[in-house]
Amino acid sequence: MTGGAKRFGLIVVGDEILSGKREDAHFAAVRRLLGARGLRLAWVEYPPDERALIADRMTRSFAGMDVVFCCGGIGATPDDHTRQAAGLALDHPLELHPEAREWIAAHAAAQGLLLTPQRLRLGAFPRGARGHEIELGVKGDAEHVPEAFARLREGVARLGGRIA
Repeated sequence: MTGGAKRFGLIVVGDEILSGKREDAHFAAVRRLLGARGLRLAWVEYPPDERALIADRMTRSFAGMDVVFCCGGIGATPDDHTRQAAGLALDHPLELHPEAREWIAAHAAAQGLLLTPQRLRLGAFPRGARGHEIELGVKGDAEHVPEAFARLREGVARLGGRIA
């Protein structure tokens, strides 16, 4: 990082992206949101659904000063490792977060769905994760990137900085 300017990175996890089964919408959404504010994406990485590899990417990100968005791999299927990798990288075990449980229960009820253990696994995050991170993690798709950016802006402002 030079001159105190914030650098922004993006990690998009998933074998589906790499194989072409799914098209990545996150890159374009993050690039567009940053660009609208006169900011730019400095780097992007596309790791496969491999927990150790994702954890390595996150460990490097946590050790740096870049603002990093991480998308994908947060479902409750066996190939989704992002939350577990974050726990490994932070050395924090996963636990069902109370706010996530409430959001998942409300969403399931509104949709007429059963509140199953598999659905609740979506609310397991590294110990110490904060509420807005949980909400974004549970919702977790490209249409929620503007909301994620708003939360990031709020957090940076609380620290005395500013993102346009």
